[in-house]
Amino acid sequence: MGHDVRDTIKDYWSTNELHRTSFYSKVMTCDGFRHVMKEFYFQNNQNPPDRTNPDYDRLCKIKRTFHYLSNAYSTLYNPTQNLAMDKEIAQFKGRVVFQ
Repeated sequence: MGHDVRDTIKDYWSTNELHRTSFYSKVMTCDGFRHVMKEFYFQNNQNPPDRTNPDYDRLCKIKRTFHYLSNAYSTLYNPTQNLAMDKEIAQFKGRVVFQ
């Protein structure tokens, strides 16, 4: 969804031929997606970290999930010597904050 920005969540499941992207409806229903998003939490927000602290971690809410997925990906996928890279990624000159 980050690469296909729509005005509302419901627009991703549009049946209008001009705006239709069948991928979303093939994966799950709009109501199912809304239910997952309503119940999907990475961390309890009752005690949020202090954002003014110099040691504040911008990824604190997803850190456990990020590390879990990162370890799973490195265990399950070992790239070969023949890889292709998107030219837009190769030209990236920004800074990744979660390295």
